[in-house]
Amino acid sequence: ACMSFNNASYREVTRSGNLNNGYDLNLINSTRQMVPAIYAWQEIDPSVEIRTFELSRCSTSGLNETFHIGVKVCDIGNGMWHYEYAVYNLDCDRAFQSFEVPVNGTYENAEQAFAVYHSNEVYANEAWSAGYDSSAGTLKWNSDTFAQNEEANALRWNTMHTFSFDTSDPPVEGQAMLNTFKDGAEIMVNMIVPNADFVDNSCASDLNGDNVVDGQDLAKVLAFWGNAGGDIDGDGTTGGTDLAAVLADWGCIGE
Repeated sequence: ACMSFNNASYREVTRSGNLNNGYDLNLINSTRQMVPAIYAWQEIDPSVEIRTFELSRCSTSGLNETFHIGVKVCDIGNGMWHYEYAVYNLDCDRAFQSFEVPVNGTYENAEQAFAVYHSNEVYANEAWSAGYDSSAGTLKWNSDTFAQNEEANALRWNTMHTFSFDTSDPPVEGQAMLNTFKDGAEIMVNMIVPNADFVDNSCASDLNGDNVVDGQDLAKVLAFWGNAGGDIDGDGTTGGTDLAAVLADWGCIGE
C-alpha cells in the first residue's frame, strides 16, 4: 500500500583520533530529518541549486522513483566557466548509467567522483567513460549498460555520483539527459546547463575591458612584460605571444 514516500536524512559529523588508535565519528548539530544528504552541499554553499525529479509515484504506478540533481556554476575568468553536478538516486531501482549535458565541443578537466563499493560487494568500481558525443552535441559520462554487465558501476538507489568540467559556454536554463540502467529509458530534465549555442563576440586581447583592442591594451602588455598582468594566451606570463595577439586583434570591437 502507498502509505508514504521513501526518505533519507543526514547529520554533520567530525572525525577525531588517528590511524594507529582508530577514529571516532562525533555527531554535531541536529539531524536534518527526511532531507537527503545532497542538501548538505546547499547548506554549506547557498549558491548551489538542487532540483527534485520523479520518474513515477506509488499512487499511480505502484512504485516511487525519485532522484535529485544539484549544480553549481562558477565564472573562473578568461571566458571560462566551471560546472559541478551531483546526481543522487534516492529510490530508483532502475538506476542510471549515463549523464550528459550540452556543450559546443570545447571543454576541459572533465572529472567524476563516486563512493566505491567494498566489503565483498559484487558491483564494479570502474569509472564511467567520459567524452564528447558529436551526434548529440553533449559531454557524456556513462557506465556499461545492463546488457553489457549487470554488475556495472551504475548509479543505484541511495548512491550519488558527481561530474565536473570547464567550458567557455556560459550557464543557461536548458536540459540534461540521463539513461536508466536496467531498461535504457532516456530521461530529460530541466536544469542549469552550458549554453552550447553561445558565440563569444568579445575580443580576447581587450585587456582593459573597453570592448576595443587599441593602444591601451598594447600599453598593458608592455607594462606587465614578464609577469601575468598582460597574459592573453593563458600561459601565465606576458610575452611575445601576447604582444602578437594584441597586434592580430588590433581594432577588434567587441559586444
